[in-house]
Amino acid sequence: MPTSSDLTPSRARLEQTVTNYQSALNARDPERIAALFAPDATRADPHGTPPVIGRSAIRAAWEEIFTNLGSIAFTAHAAHGAKDTIAFEFTSVTTTSNGVGSVFGDSAEPHHAEALAIVAQTEEATAALLAQHLGLDEKVAATLARVVSSILFLTMASSQHIDSTVEQILEDIRVQIAVTLPQ
Repeated sequence: MPTSSDLTPSRARLEQTVTNYQSALNARDPERIAALFAPDATRADPHGTPPVIGRSAIRAAWEEIFTNLGSIAFTAHAAHGAKDTIAFEFTSVTTTSNGVGSVFGDSAEPHHAEALAIVAQTEEATAALLAQHLGLDEKVAATLARVVSSILFLTMASSQHIDSTVEQILEDIRVQIAVTLPQ
């Protein structure tokens, strides 16, 4: 009977698979991308779109994506795997076919657009608080609000905090904001 360690891919195999995925994606090659998946695999996108199931559906999804994509610079970072699953952190900078730039997806995609609206509302509220409580000029407060938003996003998305408690993450955010804001 296989043990869980028998089913977990080696670090080298994980890294090679992610490197092959990165190479195929940057080459805009849906056939090579799909070949990296099992015939009955599920590809989950971090932007909240429904999962794509099956190698042929994965290939078709990438064909459609590449049709609407002007350029892509995809960089994979830390990879994690267990049994038959690989997850990895990545950075994706793209332009659409009409030349509009995008980081982390298409702002016209409904889930992404909703997330951007929430970020904008949060930044507006943060700017108002900074202006009111610190007596800052509106432009300075708006700029600092974007910095605070970046701190929140990067801290919460960081693999550094994968095993952290909510309180530890909040404390890290507090410290970063404290050194950023004017005294």
